[in-house]
Amino acid sequence: MKIVATQYLTRQSPRKVRLVVDQVKDLPLPAMLEQLSLIERQSCEVILKVIRQALANAQHNHGLSAQELKVSSMTVMEGPRYRRFQPVSRGRAHGIIKRTCHVQVVLESVEVGAELAVADSKLKKDNTKSVAVSDQNQLKPATKASSKKKSDKTTQTESINDKIEPTPEVVAQEIQKSLAMQPTRMATPKVQPKRMRQRRTGT
Repeated sequence: MKIVATQYLTRQSPRKVRLVVDQVKDLPLPAMLEQLSLIERQSCEVILKVIRQALANAQHNHGLSAQELKVSSMTVMEGPRYRRFQPVSRGRAHGIIKRTCHVQVVLESVEVGAELAVADSKLKKDNTKSVAVSDQNQLKPATKASSKKKSDKTTQTESINDKIEPTPEVVAQEIQKSLAMQPTRMATPKVQPKRMRQRRTGT
């Protein structure tokens, strides 16, 4: 069941009213009323009046309480424009456009049992996700232990290789290779010191 309440010819621009509606339209009904009472904008008064009108229609005409209702949609439509002008110097006039809008709120009745079923399904999904994550966490330590064993084996083999002493032939070959790799030093030419010119002293 849907309950509709509209307010026509509101003397506010639709853009200013939509700014508040976009912030509030996804909230549940009690949180929406609380949020609208805290926002410091003139359009909040108009939206609050329309919502309270829709709640009064639902309670008086259909006997529904606020707990059994939710906001289905909130729309702000553009209304007629009033054209005025401001006289200025030299016989000219500046145009003024005064915009209006229509605010419509649609409430929808919700069964309590359906809401509970939806909540239970969400809880079940969350539980299955948590179980899957826990299983993955249990598998991770086993892989870490196997990687530790492998690293221990590699360290043992390295330590065994380090203990083996090289033969003198191998040492001689390594020394020859190191000597061959060293760069040869170029002979630097000797630089003769410059002779200082003697100053001539006049007699």
